[in-house]
Amino acid sequence: MKYYLALLLFIFMGCAAQMAPRGGPIDKEGPKLINISHSFKSDINNTNEKIIFYFNEFVNPLSIVNSIEVINFDDFNYKVRGKKIIISPNQKWPDFKILKFNISRNISDFNGNIMDNPIKVSFSKSKNLSNNKIFGQLINTNSEIFEVGLYHLIDSSYLLIDKIESNNEGNFKFEYIENGQYVIAAINNKINILQDDIKTKRYGFISSDFIDIFNQDSTNIIIKIDNPVEKLSIKSFRQINNSFGYVMLDNGLETPFLIDQSKISGDSLSINLNLNNRFESYSPSEYGTILSDIIDTIPPTVVSSDYIGQEFHIKFNEPLSRGFNAPIIYYRLDTTFQTLDYSFINSFDLKIKKLINSDLYIDNVYDKYLNKILDTLYIKNKFISDEINSGGNVYGSVEYLGSKPIIVKAESSDFKFSYFNYIDSEQKFSFLNINPGFYNFTAYEILDNYDSTYYYNGSWGPFKRAAKFGIYDNILEVRTHWDVKNMVITIE
Repeated sequence: MKYYLALLLFIFMGCAAQMAPRGGPIDKEGPKLINISHSFKSDINNTNEKIIFYFNEFVNPLSIVNSIEVINFDDFNYKVRGKKIIISPNQKWPDFKILKFNISRNISDFNGNIMDNPIKVSFSKSKNLSNNKIFGQLINTNSEIFEVGLYHLIDSSYLLIDKIESNNEGNFKFEYIENGQYVIAAINNKINILQDDIKTKRYGFISSDFIDIFNQDSTNIIIKIDNPVEKLSIKSFRQINNSFGYVMLDNGLETPFLIDQSKISGDSLSINLNLNNRFESYSPSEYGTILSDIIDTIPPTVVSSDYIGQEFHIKFNEPLSRGFNAPIIYYRLDTTFQTLDYSFINSFDLKIKKLINSDLYIDNVYDKYLNKILDTLYIKNKFISDEINSGGNVYGSVEYLGSKPIIVKAESSDFKFSYFNYIDSEQKFSFLNINPGFYNFTAYEILDNYDSTYYYNGSWGPFKRAAKFGIYDNILEVRTHWDVKNMVITIE
């Protein structure tokens, strides 16, 4: 008996770990889908069958929240069991021609690694599904997740019929699309209310009026992502005195506001503003506030002073007096002081058109309530004479079949320098004496009367297409005294 006990003890001790386990390679990859319980042709309509998704590693249950969607159907629940996600209806799956399941890339493992690709799975009992597909790619995404929406154009209305996320390379695909006309929009993170989303999130639209699926069974599109088109609202009003204050906007910035006495009713003031974003002018909703009787005894102060182009601008924090009480600006020339001509941009801002390589002095500064700055203001002049760059030259042309004006942008890889040039009647362009470095080149349409240095990425409500664009395939090196010729950018 003692021999059996000794043998068991030997086996037990031999199986015990004698050292700390060695670490494996660092996990940098998110979960990958390896199997699904049902095939595409599974008839799950009007059943309560569970759909099980199998992954190659354990899934973090916290990452599942808001990451599962069944298109046009909300009455379902899910469970996470180790490497499985189990989805089932609360009662029965609907009797749709096709059921589309979306699982977000945000699903992660316990190390926080998210998936490279979203999961889109469809189930249908129909044998007559369309083979139409739309393939696409988003560029300028900064590796972020974008949700892409497919909108069916019916009688001048746009109906959201499908959604999918882009993968880690910006690619996406819609399948089983019925014949018709479609519009596609891409929104950073998630589509909620599209007209509001484009005010706060980076986004992009297709660069055509619609995608026509009648005449082709598949199409490939590229969408350029750019910044939101901000439309602000008024949040509050900070009164300075009885004729002036600051309006607080919902982005946290303040803008000066002169109180119009005709807008005052008793002690109530109605505030109306005209604001601008990079594409358009707009008016936020009227804002009402109560005024106080404030006696202003504080003189104005300088907020900023700097060159904008070839003009020197000086900004004050409140409106200034004009006429006899207008500021006097001068500079030192040898042993004497010379006054400078200037003009008011508005009640707060002054501009000097003459370039002076000398420091500036300002006297006689009054606000509207005749509060005077007692000391002479001294302003350090930041003027730097233009230097001749020892740069390079780039010559090229644009292939484009449309009728819109085209602008070409050259942007250094480190984002320090940007240059713009319009193509001529022969669709050629040139950049002369630009700083040496590595550059990306893009060309795009100008669709309306706005700042052409911005790419127009479309709008919604009503829908307006994005500008067509083209990107030069390679990063181009510009060297001192070198000419780069014959580069071609194609706009499709």
